[in-house]
Order: sequence, then structure tokens, then C-alpha cells
Amino acid sequence: MKKSVSKKPAAAKAPTAGTTITFKLAREKTGPKTELLKLIPREGSITVKALTEKAAAKDFNVEQVPKLVGSLARYGYVTLA
Repeated sequence: MKKSVSKKPAAAKAPTAGTTITFKLAREKTGPKTELLKLIPREGSITVKALTEKAAAKDFNVEQVPKLVGSLARYGYVTLA
């Protein structure tokens, strides 16, 4: 019998400052990704630059924002445009 290997989702495109983020799905885990996901509006969209500014106001590590947004997109929590 073959053992099934779980595959990591395909990498999403790297978000830039002008990339638009749209909320798609809530996350039930905790941690920095969840805290960042809470800053994304449920209706409408937000740019990476605006999200970074919002995160800075909440004393979030702003250097991680693009990396975490890419990860959230890879797992289907947000959509990037």
C-alpha cells in the first residue's frame, strides 16, 4: 500500500505594497497569522501598505506582514489581487 503524503499548498505570489487583500475565511488557530487576519476588514478589501500601517499601530512586527499575508493566501484565508 502506498502511503499518502500531504502536500503543502502551492506558493502564492509575493504580495507587494499595492496588492489588495480580501478576507475569505476565518482562522480558528491562534498566533501572529490570526492576529493579522483580525485586522483585515470582513467587507471590502485593504492593501498591504494600509494593513502594515494598521499593524504598526497595534505594535505588530511589520516586517512579517508581507510574509504572513502570503501564507494566509496560500492556505485560503485571504485572496490577493
